[in-house]
Amino acid sequence: TAGMPSTLNYGGNYWDLKLNTTDETIVKSAKVNVIRTGFSTHAMSMGQRFLELETSYTIDPDSNTTTLHVSQMPPNAALFPPGPAMLFLVLDGVPSWGQYVIVGSGNIGTQPTAAAQALPESSTLVSASAASASAAAASQTDTAKNGGSTAVSQNATSGALGGVLSSRTVMSAVLVMCMMSFLL
Repeated sequence: TAGMPSTLNYGGNYWDLKLNTTDETIVKSAKVNVIRTGFSTHAMSMGQRFLELETSYTIDPDSNTTTLHVSQMPPNAALFPPGPAMLFLVLDGVPSWGQYVIVGSGNIGTQPTAAAQALPESSTLVSASAASASAAAASQTDTAKNGGSTAVSQNATSGALGGVLSSRTVMSAVLVMCMMSFLL
């Protein structure tokens, strides 16, 4: 739970949390929950709240870490009134230790709100070794197409080294490479 904020705002910029894993199954299961346990009076428990914050992720195989991008509270104080709460990271159904946070200003009354910032799409960065292998495969493909010349197209190089690729893009590239090797 290191890296969790001590306050959550109603809307605004998302925040990042580092995870020491690149296992996509675990990362996809990640949830960040805000819970208020409520209070009891005259045998009645009131004020309980539970809210799951929106998340996306960026997996970095070179550093063996994942950055979990987490939204702030929705820009509506009626969904989760201001005050103390507990923040939990849940991975593969297992919750972390709770982190106490203050939601909004922490006081009852009109709360400052901001438009919620859109989260980046979930993605996996291309590792240096995978980029080299992809560039080499693209070079071999271009060499075969160009009648044996060794020119590598600008698109193949920039695509292989271009940074962030969605899992759909990576799967498409693998499928194309398999089909090319079958045809050769």
